[in-house]
Amino acid sequence: MPVACFHLPQIALACERSRLPRLWGEAVALADISQNLLVVSAEAQHAGVQVGQSVISARAFCPSLIVLPYDREAYEGSLTLVWDVFAIESSVVEPVSPEICFVELQGREVLERAQWLANALATRILTPIQVGLAESKLVAEQAAKQSPEGKVLTVPLGREARFLAPIALEQIAQIDYATRQRLFRLGVKSFGELLRLPKQELQRQFRQKGWMLHKMAQGEDGDKVRPLYPPPSLEQWFPFDEEVCDRASVEYALHQCAERLSRELFERREFCRSLTLRIWLQNETLLQEAEKLASPVDTRQEIACVLLRLLSRLRIDLPVIAVEVKAADLGAGGALQMSLPDMDEAAMLKSKRARLEKTLIALRRRYGMGAVVSLALLHRAKRIHLWAHSLTKLRNERVQVVVNREGEPLRYFRRGQLYFVKQIRDRWKESDWEWDGVSERTAYRIETEPSGDYELIQLEVEWRLGGVSD
Repeated sequence: MPVACFHLPQIALACERSRLPRLWGEAVALADISQNLLVVSAEAQHAGVQVGQSVISARAFCPSLIVLPYDREAYEGSLTLVWDVFAIESSVVEPVSPEICFVELQGREVLERAQWLANALATRILTPIQVGLAESKLVAEQAAKQSPEGKVLTVPLGREARFLAPIALEQIAQIDYATRQRLFRLGVKSFGELLRLPKQELQRQFRQKGWMLHKMAQGEDGDKVRPLYPPPSLEQWFPFDEEVCDRASVEYALHQCAERLSRELFERREFCRSLTLRIWLQNETLLQEAEKLASPVDTRQEIACVLLRLLSRLRIDLPVIAVEVKAADLGAGGALQMSLPDMDEAAMLKSKRARLEKTLIALRRRYGMGAVVSLALLHRAKRIHLWAHSLTKLRNERVQVVVNREGEPLRYFRRGQLYFVKQIRDRWKESDWEWDGVSERTAYRIETEPSGDYELIQLEVEWRLGGVSD
C-alpha cells in the first residue's frame, strides 16, 4: 500500500510567528528542555546557526538570536486543520510529530492525489512542504526530506535499496545510538555499506537485530501506518425543546451529558483526557471551549466539574438552543499510576524539568518572551565550547615573543624550544568587562615552524599562549 510522508520542517516556526508577528524577519530558533535547537529560521541559518547546536553555541554565532521553547502541544493543536484534510482523503492517518505525518493512500492516481494535497496545504499554511511517496514509512520519510519544495518524490517499488544507499545512518532515528556506534567500528556509515555486509556477519554481531538492519537497508521496515487520527472520541448532544435563557437549565444539560459520558466510558473501560464544550445559540452562533486534563477522568462528578469550569469561561448573551459535549483522547489507564521500581533520580529530574518548562511557556505567553530568562542563556560561551573552534587544547602560558615594527609576532620561545611564525592566518580584538573597567587584548591565529597552529594573545605588558591544535 503506497505511503505518503508529508514533511513540514518550518511549521513550528510558522506557528510562533503567527502568534507573535514581530518575529517575522528576525533570527529565531526553537529549543527543547535540554537547550538544544530543534528548529532554526532561515535568518539564523544565514548567521551560521544549525539544528542540533546548543543555545550557548548558537548565541556565539548570532548574538541577536531569539530562542523560544518548542511547544509541541500548541503546534499539534494548530495542525488539526491540516490533519483533517488528510483524514478526508484517507482513513489511515498517523501524525508522528508536528513536522511529520504519514498517510496511507489507496486506489488509483496516488501520485496525483499526493501532489494535490501538497498544493492544497501549501496555499493554506504558507510554509514549505515536502512529500515523499514509497511502499514503506522509512523510505517515504527519507524521500520527503530530500524532495524539492512543493513536489512529490516517488521511490518506485524495487528501487528502495538504491535510493537508501547514500543515506548516512546518523539520519535514521530507528537505529539507536549504541547500534550505530558498533556499525561505525565495523566501517559502516551508510545503508549502502550496511547492505554489502554478509547476512551471517550481521547476525553474528547483532543477533536478531542484524536481520532487521538488513531488511531496513532494503527499504523494508515492517512498520505499518497506524490510524491515529482522528483520535477516538465520544459525543453527547442535548437539544432544548425551547430556547433557554437561565444558567440552571444549561447546567442541568451538562450534568445529563456527564452522566451519559461516564456510563459509556465505564462500559468501554476507558478514560478521557480532554473535554470540549460547544454551546449553540439562537442565531446559530457556536461558542466553544476545550481543556486538556492534567489527569484522566471517567466519573460523572469529575466530568461535570470540568464542564462547569468550561461554561464559566464562555460569555452567553443570547438564548441557548443546544449543548454538545465531546470527550477525546480516550484510552485505558487511570489517573493514578504506580511508580516504576527502578525509577532513578535522573528520571525524576527529567519529569520536574518538563513540568517547569510548561510553566515557563505559560508565563512567556502571558507576559512576553523576556518575562522569564533562563540562567543558562546568560552564560557567555567560550570558544572551546563551539563546534567550529579547531584549537581544542586551551592553554594560558606566558611566552617570550619577538615582534616586528608593526608589533606582529615573528618568533616565540616556549618550553625550551624556539618557534618561527610562518603565517598569520587571522587576527582580532577581544575585550572583557571587569569591575574596574574594560580590558582589551589582541589575538593572533598563527602557523609555526615546527608545524602547528597556535593562538597568541597580546596583553598590555606580556604575551600568552591561548590555544593549541590537536
